[in-house]
Amino acid sequence: MNASVTRNKSFGRYAPVPDSILITPGSTFDQTHLNVGASGDPYYLVHRFAAAGNRDTSTDGNLYDVGGGVQGSVAGFDIDVGARRQVSKVVETGRGFIVKNLATAAINDGTYNVDDPFSNSSEVLKSITTTTGRDSTWTQNEVYANATKGLFKMGGGEATAYVGVEARKEKYADIYDSLSEAGQVLGSSGSSAVGERTVRAFSTELLFPVTKSLEATLAGRYERYSDYGSDFSPKASVRFRATNDLTLRASVGRGFRAPSLPDLNAKPAFSADTVVDPRTCAADGGYSAADCAEGVEFQINGLHISDPSLDSEKSKQWSLGFVWDITPALSLTADYWRTKIDNVISSITAQEVVDRDNGTSPLPIPASLGIKRDPVSGAILQVTSGLANEGDADYSGLDVSLRFQHKYASWGSFRHDLSVAHRLKAAVNGINELGTFGEPRQRVSLSNTWSIGSIDATLNSNYISKNGDERGFAGGYTTHDIQLAYSPAAIKGMKVSVGALNVFEKLPALVGSPYDQKPFNYYLYDAYGRQWYARLEQKF
Repeated sequence: MNASVTRNKSFGRYAPVPDSILITPGSTFDQTHLNVGASGDPYYLVHRFAAAGNRDTSTDGNLYDVGGGVQGSVAGFDIDVGARRQVSKVVETGRGFIVKNLATAAINDGTYNVDDPFSNSSEVLKSITTTTGRDSTWTQNEVYANATKGLFKMGGGEATAYVGVEARKEKYADIYDSLSEAGQVLGSSGSSAVGERTVRAFSTELLFPVTKSLEATLAGRYERYSDYGSDFSPKASVRFRATNDLTLRASVGRGFRAPSLPDLNAKPAFSADTVVDPRTCAADGGYSAADCAEGVEFQINGLHISDPSLDSEKSKQWSLGFVWDITPALSLTADYWRTKIDNVISSITAQEVVDRDNGTSPLPIPASLGIKRDPVSGAILQVTSGLANEGDADYSGLDVSLRFQHKYASWGSFRHDLSVAHRLKAAVNGINELGTFGEPRQRVSLSNTWSIGSIDATLNSNYISKNGDERGFAGGYTTHDIQLAYSPAAIKGMKVSVGALNVFEKLPALVGSPYDQKPFNYYLYDAYGRQWYARLEQKF
């Protein structure tokens, strides 16, 4: 049996709500500002509700995971039968958000003073704000049964067959407060979403020890999803021991990645996206033509949606490599790999939608996505972004690892593990993006461990190579982790560890302009800085 409980608490603070408020012709606001008159056309006021304060969110997340099973032998089969249940619950509370209809009415009738927002009384500000709530639950119940049996003798031993079946049910519920669900909360919105599906899978593997030095494996897995369809992934591999010190290996196979329940069922959610759009810049009136041509960023109303028609990604992959035990203390492993993915589940960002609408990107806007502009000025009113099956990806690389061990009578033992992941290709839709911003060529890690008596000391170094283009540039990035562990001889099975990730507090390089609304590439790096931890393990 395995059981675990994980609890996380987090706090987020965001800038005050920005939005576009519809002004009614002839209203008090109109009469004191543009004065288009009751017969004029409605227009929008772009405003940030700074006087109402920041948007704050508090989140509590709990994950419960318990599983149990039985292993044994029945009628010549080695079996493994069991069940597992996982439950994830997240509760989020938000404060400082603006109610759309209340703010619209207060601005139009003059109750809310737009010209001097900080002169508004506390009562006025509270009358247009709300506290939001969101409860999310994800549950998975799974049962499985696996069996292994020897089949017949071959030159290198006994051929073996493995078969496995499993069934699981996934449930997803994301429940928002009523105002958010109605689309009345500015700066944050969403609708309650629920979804569930059952997945049934069958897998098999056949191991053929052809000779003492040659081994072949055939495997396959079939999965059927109740909400989108089925997929089959076959694989073949071979392992050849050329000498006592050198082993060659190769594999080829197909794979898939099914869309997740949120990918298929999540309701539209507000997103205050930052985009560069010359037409919005020109309509703003506060920038020169040269400024607009250079690129001015605007925060706009975004809507992020799911796509219930998504299909799974399909992949083909193969690899070729070797393991060379150069000496009893020194080992070298190297593998070349290549993976091609079709029908990629792509996240089409607001900026990509804008670029496609302006013609700066040759790709079409998927049917479910789009952009809404002011019919007169051309300024963006809203961008709908989200997921779509679009394009292909082609990746290849070389993974190399080197392990060295040595020991001394009075100094203890040492172990060094060097891993280098060098990418040779990262092409999306036929364009090789290797080395561009967010696509580094190399990742390197070096682990050094010293053990003496009951004490282990470890120093890990992690490196990400430079990457950059017009979106930004990041130089080589190196962090170091340390850990000290103690296993007291008096308490069998106990281990006490203390350590720190990124012990020298290396922070990511900031880019010249915001990258996806953050000042650094947070897909590659984090801004947590030094992270201390302590861990107690007890085995019985």
